[in-house]
Amino acid sequence: MRQVDAVITPQQTPLERVREIGAALGVQINSQQPAQLQRVVRSLERPILPPGASPGQERLAELFLKNTAEKNHADPRLAPAQTIVDDAMQKARERGESARMVNTVGESTRQLVADRIKIGAALEGASAPPPDRSTPPPDRGKDRSR
Repeated sequence: MRQVDAVITPQQTPLERVREIGAALGVQINSQQPAQLQRVVRSLERPILPPGASPGQERLAELFLKNTAEKNHADPRLAPAQTIVDDAMQKARERGESARMVNTVGESTRQLVADRIKIGAALEGASAPPPDRSTPPPDRGKDRSR
């Protein structure tokens, strides 16, 4: 509604004016058809998404995470994202990483790419950063004696 019929006088206090406008809105709302009111209520109950987010992008990101690499390559919407994940894993293999580390790089890149899909960001530069090798891995020999 763009217009409400309310009687406002200069002698009314601001609170009385607000009450008068509220009463006029109530009259106008009660004159609407129930189906229109239900549509309005449903639209008000929908969640408000942050800027840049859309349900379609969220579903696409979930599909990307759920699918296998082959299914992602077959889907033209997801093929570029899966290529980024494949490239990150290939680079990890070329660096001589262990199979476990290659899988970790692949999973972290998948999650990073899915997050970028959700917010609608560009996929360029979405590959995972190389792991930090400045700290030595923990000594696991101590725990194996049990």
